[in-house]
Amino acid sequence: MCFETRPLRSLPRQVLRLGAAQNPVLVIDDLFRDPHALRAWALGSSRWRSANAQEFYQGYYCSGHAPEPAVAALTHALQTWFWRELYGLPDAHADWSFRRWGEALTHRDGTFSFGAYAPHPDERYASIHTDPGSWLTAVVYLSDPQREQPGGTAFWRHIDTGLSSFVARPDIAHHLLLERLFGVRTLHALGALYGAQAELWVDIIEHMRVSTQLAAVTRPEDMGGEDFELLALVPERFNRLVVFPGWQWHSMYRPDYVAPKRLADTRLTFNKFIPLPIEWQHTPRKVAALADLPFEGEGEGEGEGEGEGEGEGEGEGRGQG
Repeated sequence: MCFETRPLRSLPRQVLRLGAAQNPVLVIDDLFRDPHALRAWALGSSRWRSANAQEFYQGYYCSGHAPEPAVAALTHALQTWFWRELYGLPDAHADWSFRRWGEALTHRDGTFSFGAYAPHPDERYASIHTDPGSWLTAVVYLSDPQREQPGGTAFWRHIDTGLSSFVARPDIAHHLLLERLFGVRTLHALGALYGAQAELWVDIIEHMRVSTQLAAVTRPEDMGGEDFELLALVPERFNRLVVFPGWQWHSMYRPDYVAPKRLADTRLTFNKFIPLPIEWQHTPRKVAALADLPFEGEGEGEGEGEGEGEGEGEGEGRGQG
């Protein structure tokens, strides 16, 4: 029962809007009914492992032993809240439909992970990054409330491109869908800067992320150096939930880091990466419609596209907020 949450609507909350796309950031306090039990559950797990080089985070990860119904319920509640209220989108459209609660629930709906920030004392880095495999990133702070330190989750805008959102996926249909639904103008911004040279975008994707040594940072706005501008900082607080689109540039921030001697002393977070809640088969005609282009192909190739709605594996290739 340690995964049980309080009703979201009854809790103190705040919504921030960031960047040209007005990306929503939802902040809710006192999420879990028994956060101390959840923290103890995480610390007692035998599934902790070191983060790998593709996970923009220095420390350890722990995946859940099995999907949790309470986490699945939280996933659906957040999907619905963002889709209907924060983005104001309808449940049905000619090209897609919102997944109904109870319909085709997947293993991933109830999966989750924990992260423990614990780098080597000489490598106190935090990476400004995006989470390419998820629609929403949800983080709950579970560090020892008796030893809370300054810090939180920082949100950024890339100065040269002006982008606060960045979709690091090569699928143009996916880009166009996100632009149409959520106002994420990655292709338009890069096209204006670099023309139609699509090969440059791969280079940009690989080099836009910035790692900053926290030991040299006294103010959060200094983390971005000459490349990123700080948009907002959500302070860390025990049992606080922060939810934001995975394409929003973000990083953790904890300036007064002290190397922990045990797992219980780390910056501990509960993490949930949430996929798009719609099923959408893209065809040449639908892609042309998204891009406001005339369609001149013969046959739409129905059923040949890949359906949206399935994110990447929980906690793999991700950073922490």
